[in-house]
Formats: sequence, structure tokens, C-alpha cells
Amino acid sequence: MKTIAETYRSDSFKLAVGFVLIVVLVYFGIFLMLQNLSSIHDNLEAISAQPSYTIPSHHVDVSKNASEELDLLSASKIAITHAVSNIKYILLCGVLVLIVFITVIFRDAKRNKRYRDQIIEEKRRAQSLASAKQQFIANMSHEMKTPLHAINGFTNELLQNSQNEHQTDILSKIENSSARLVNMVEDLLILSNEAIMRTSVQSIPFDPAKEFTDIANIYTEQALEKGLDFMISFPLPDGIVLLGDPFRLNHILHNLLDNSFKFTKKGTVELAYHTAVQDERNCVLYFSVKDTGIGIDEERLKLIFHEFEQLDGSITKEYSGIGIGLSVTKKLVEWQGGSILVKSTPGEFTEFMVSLPYVIADSVDLSATIRFENSLEVLVVDDDSYNLIVASSMLKKLNCHVELASGGVEALEMTFKKKYDLILMDIHMPKLSGIDTSKLIRSSGKNDGLNANTPIIALTATFINEKQTDKFRQAGINDYLSKPYNEIQLWKKLLEYTFPSAQPVCTIQETMKIYQDLYNLDSLKEITADDPEFLVEMLETFIVNNKASLKIIQEAYELKKLKEIGELAHKMLSSYQHLKVVSLYETLATLEGLIWKVDLPVDLENLIHQLTDISENLFQKLEEEIKAVVINKK
Repeated sequence: MKTIAETYRSDSFKLAVGFVLIVVLVYFGIFLMLQNLSSIHDNLEAISAQPSYTIPSHHVDVSKNASEELDLLSASKIAITHAVSNIKYILLCGVLVLIVFITVIFRDAKRNKRYRDQIIEEKRRAQSLASAKQQFIANMSHEMKTPLHAINGFTNELLQNSQNEHQTDILSKIENSSARLVNMVEDLLILSNEAIMRTSVQSIPFDPAKEFTDIANIYTEQALEKGLDFMISFPLPDGIVLLGDPFRLNHILHNLLDNSFKFTKKGTVELAYHTAVQDERNCVLYFSVKDTGIGIDEERLKLIFHEFEQLDGSITKEYSGIGIGLSVTKKLVEWQGGSILVKSTPGEFTEFMVSLPYVIADSVDLSATIRFENSLEVLVVDDDSYNLIVASSMLKKLNCHVELASGGVEALEMTFKKKYDLILMDIHMPKLSGIDTSKLIRSSGKNDGLNANTPIIALTATFINEKQTDKFRQAGINDYLSKPYNEIQLWKKLLEYTFPSAQPVCTIQETMKIYQDLYNLDSLKEITADDPEFLVEMLETFIVNNKASLKIIQEAYELKKLKEIGELAHKMLSSYQHLKVVSLYETLATLEGLIWKVDLPVDLENLIHQLTDISENLFQKLEEEIKAVVINKK
């Protein structure tokens, strides 16, 4: 069945053909008229060319000449009659064709107007449906991300207090699964709100070395579970701080690493990055993710970034997935002005190479504190009791005094009675929304506008676009935090809006280390199949080898042999990952980067001291672990 647009084009074509036919017909009629008039002209000329009718002196035959002239006149009369008849016929045909043509024009014009109206109506309906789809996905996102935020918060709380290795392992898996689900929701949002999401790229200071180290820590456990070698190649951080969107960078890294781990059953997954400084204000971040998975042939490689595209039908069954991760990744890279390339050989390897341009930030202290010496007074407003508990738990760890309100009306009453340092406000609440509550807090003159200038941070699981940001600003909301958020994201907002009343007492890195065990033997026990003799042998080998490596590193430092330090750090990093000595991942990755360094870094001595101190403590703990295993065996 033809579409309206096709019918419209078809009718326009018919009108054009009709117009051409009329022109041809008129031209043909004019041609016939000219032919007839030419015939008349010739006859009249023939008559005028005859000699005058006189009686010659030599007795010409008068009757013969008269007869010939009469024949010519008769022929001319007949020709004129035919010409007039032809002209009348042509004029009549022209009038009839003109009437038909005008009728067709009016009919088609009326039909075309109807088609245009239908096209406009269909376009309006399509826009309405698209808007409804976007609203549905936004609502779905909110409904999914709100419980996910609670799951993440409670899981993190349990992880930090877990004393049972089996429970810790299960909780880690829950945390990773939840993070993947959040990532998938973000992917769907990007596909459905591309125009909006394109404008949501942030520009905030971040440390690229920390972002890559954090992401590497997450996937190290997955590599151990799958029996894969996860190789990490990072250069020595030079204190560079970039201006950009670390959340989008994390999203890209998650998608690429998820893809590599999904399609690699054995072998290696490698993550590498380095920065190339162009001038004092600009640099390019290069990174790559390479795996020894199933690979992709040349034809299918062309479709790799298409939406909902997978290699073939069996891929979905064997490896799962909906085929949007790489498409979203390409969009995220291009929105930030970068580029992404892929090369692959079936059955051998696949490598994704990404470059992202960034501005170099001014000197910023990113290792500021995650706790506050002076307890902050924080009001949390949310209609979801789980979210209240999660936020309260996070804030109390930051040494904040927390008060909770389960809705806007209750929050208003509390803000009229007490001054707060900061208010965390959920946006989607019944009766009185977060926006309306914020407006009333700002505009109320009760108690001299006690919280009229208190920073308000919106908490929302809905995607925020520029229009919504304007609404926040008009309501007096200072900033927003997207659910699910973590402790460090919350801390950064508090620090930004309460400094200098908030005084640091402990760095993020130090605090996060407090939450982490020095080591974890789960993966090693899995490798040894819980064989105590084998476990003891592995631990003893670990201690002997790494004590030797540590001694050589100290000697190499005195001799300024940077490459040797880097190679030993690379070797140690692999073994430390088996025991999940997370507190030294970043240190060892930093030392590993010395392989490519020529100049001696300023902080090298501190890094080696840190490695030595933590390692000696680790060796002591492991020796105690060995004794315990031996005693239990007896």
C-alpha cells in the first residue's frame, strides 16, 4: 500500500505529464493552423499572379481563362473554410483540454492539501509518540535506578562490615551485577535521548590515573573468576589533572571491558593508556582494550558499531547481550570529540583503540578528605525509606549529623525550625515535589528565612537535561546528584558546597583503604581447590618471591635503574592481584610505568617506602595465616 508521501509524489508526476501533453497539443494545433494559412496564402498569390481579364487583340479564349480563375477562387474558398473549421476545432479542443486540466488541477490541489494535512498530522503523532517513548524510558529509568541505588548502598554497607569471606564474595558479585544493570539503563537512556544526552557531557576536574586504576580493580576479580590474565599497562602518573567527564570515560571503559571479558574464554585481556600533552592547556588521552577472544571477520567488523547488531544469531544465545554497548560507546566517544578504531582477526584477537581530547586543569587537590572534622548538619528528604537509610549511612561515615524527612511537607516544617548546612532533596515525591519544596524553602519568610541560603542538592534517578537544570535553578536548587550515587560522589558535593566549614581529616585514598582488607585468599583457595598443603606452598612461594623482588627494587632504586624497577613491579602486580592486595594496585601500577621513563620521578622514594611498608605487613599476616593452616591441619 502506498504511503501518503508516495501518493503525493505520484499525483505531482501526473500533473507534470498532463501539462506537457497540453503544451504538445497546443503546439500541434498551431502547426496545423500555420499549414492551412500557408495554403490559403499560396492560393491567393496564384490568383494575384494571373493577368488582368481583357480582350486581347489576337482573340484569346475568354471563357477558358474565366473558368480557370473560378476554379482557383473556389479552391481558396474551400481552403479558407477548412482553415476556419480547423481553427474552431483546435480552439474547442484547447478549451476542453483547459477545462479538464483546470478540473484536474483543482481536484489534485484539494487532494494534495488533504495529503499535506495528513502528513502534518502523522508527523505530530510521531513526535507525540517519540515524546511519550522518551517519557516512558525516563520513568522506567527512575523506577529502576531508585531501587538499584538502595541495593548498591546496602551492598556497600554490608561489604564494609562483612567478616565472612563467602558472604563478601557473594556481596561483591551483587555489587558488580548491580553496576552492570545501571550501565545498561544508561545505555538505553543514551539511545532514546541522544540529542539530550549529547549536551549532558560534564567538564569537571579528574585524575585519569585514578579512574583507570579503579576500573582495573573492578575487573581484576572477574579475570580471576574466568581464569583469564588481565594485563594492565599504565604509565607513571605525573600529577596531571584533566577537565572532562570522568563518568562518561568510566562508561566507555566498562562497555569495552565488558565486551572483551564476554567474548574471551581463555587467554588475555589487556588495558593500556597514556596521555600525550599537546601544549600547556591541551592533551589527548589514548587507551586501548585488547583481548584474545573469538575475533571478528572483516565484513562483520563494518557493522560492529551499529545498534542492536551482533555477529550472528548464535552470539545472542551463547554470550547474551542486546547489542547496544558498542554503539553507545561510539556515541560517547564522538560526543567528547574523540575517535574509536577497531581491528581484529577471527580466532586471534580484537583491539579497540580510543583517543579523547581533554583540557589540562589548573592545580587541584583531588586527594581531599572524605570525612569532616566539624560535623555537618544535613537534612535528607526522600519518600523512599530505603534511600533515606542509604543516604544516612553514607553521611554518618563522613561524620555528618543527619536528620530525615519522608516528604516535602515534613521537610518544610523542619527547615522552618532549624538551620542546616546542606539539604539533600529527592525530586519525585507525592503531594509536594522536591522542586516545589525547594521553592517554598527559598521564598518563605518564616523564622527570617532560616534556610533561604542553605545549599540544596537534588537527588534524582531521572535523566537531567538543560530544561530541567533551568527548573532546578529557578527553584533555588544549587546542584543535583544522580542515583545511584556512591560515597565519594556524595562527599564531593558536600565538600563543594560546605567548604570551608568542612575540615578534612583523612584522605579519600586513606579512608577507602580502611574499608578494604589487606588481602583476600578466596581466589587462591579456588585455585588450590581448598587443598591446605597446596595453599601453604603457594603462600610460601608468594612470600619468598616477593621479598626477593622487594629487595632488588630497593637496590635498583639506589642505582637509578628505572626499567628494572618497572619490570619487577609488573611481576609483583600480577601475584598481588591473586591475593587481592587492592591497597597496592595503584602503587605497583605506578612503578610499572617506570619501564618507559627516563627521568627519575620526584615521589619515587615515597612509592617504594609505601610498597615496602605494606608488603612487610602483608608478609607478616600471611605467615600467621600459614601457621593457622598448619595448626588446623594437625
